[in-house]
Amino acid sequence: MHILILGNDPKSLVNFRGPLIEAMQAAGHRVSAAASGHDAKAGAWFQARAVTYHDVPMERAGLNPFSDWRTLTRLKRLMREAAPDMLFAYTIKPVVYGLI
Repeated sequence: MHILILGNDPKSLVNFRGPLIEAMQAAGHRVSAAASGHDAKAGAWFQARAVTYHDVPMERAGLNPFSDWRTLTRLKRLMREAAPDMLFAYTIKPVVYGLI
């Protein structure tokens, strides 16, 4: 099963969902991650575990509808291209976007 984990920051994905990602992989699942921006340390962590990372532009606290539209468009494209079997989203904006 291919699982896509969606958060708002790559460091947060590693710090708070790292053990979950490793457990999913240990259970035989292929895991991809998506968040906004790049972080060298998080990138190295993902690469060492063969987790595909996708940068999705997202303003965590922004209220700009054009930015939100850009995020939704990018997420729609990512879902089509990555074709995950399951989406695991956490933090408020990724959860809301993931439900749309």
